[in-house]
Amino acid sequence: MKADPTTIKNISQEELAIRYQALVDSMNDGFGVINKEGIFTYVNSHFAKMLEYSMEEIVGKSLLDFVSEDNKKIVRENIRQRMQGEATQYEVEWTRNDGEQVPTIVSGAPMVDDEGNHMGSFAVITDITQKFTLFRYDGIPVRATLDVSFLQAKEKGKYPGQNPTTVNQSGYRRRMVNEGDTIDWIAFEEYGDSAMWRFIADTNNLDNPAKLKPGQVLAIAPPD
Repeated sequence: MKADPTTIKNISQEELAIRYQALVDSMNDGFGVINKEGIFTYVNSHFAKMLEYSMEEIVGKSLLDFVSEDNKKIVRENIRQRMQGEATQYEVEWTRNDGEQVPTIVSGAPMVDDEGNHMGSFAVITDITQKFTLFRYDGIPVRATLDVSFLQAKEKGKYPGQNPTTVNQSGYRRRMVNEGDTIDWIAFEEYGDSAMWRFIADTNNLDNPAKLKPGQVLAIAPPD
């Protein structure tokens, strides 16, 4: 199946960029993109608010500038894994603008070019800060609530419907499914045509394309 080139051409790169930014800015989680040097090239407004910085104060700086020495070890190890093409999920504390620590779950995936070269990575950052709701008479907290989103962790053999050999073919790329992604939206983002969802489903041998799972890795084939 081939993409209709006239359909793709009718949607400008600027329009695609605007729609994509609107999507990530509407997320309830933080979202960030770093290049292969570990420099932030994009963060959404939710992540900036999480750390009490403006987006402009974060972009252009190393992500290591926003974590403590102990947490730098965790971040470096996970970046090393992403450079090897692996998606990772881990807990890390970010240093807020006022010096306070913000506990989070980071679900990241590598970005590669058409030749499979590492170009950086992107991640969804979920705040798991505790909110104490009940205290004992002496002030000790005894009840807390957490506002979290549970994402699928990387586990060998547990990603349904994906073909791990496909992404090694020339021109193919990897795409990790995020919370709220649908196959038609992924098709629109990747090919500019939501009708290309069947092409993605066929490429990945998906039995039920309507039931994508967060953390699932899809092979994105060239459109022709």
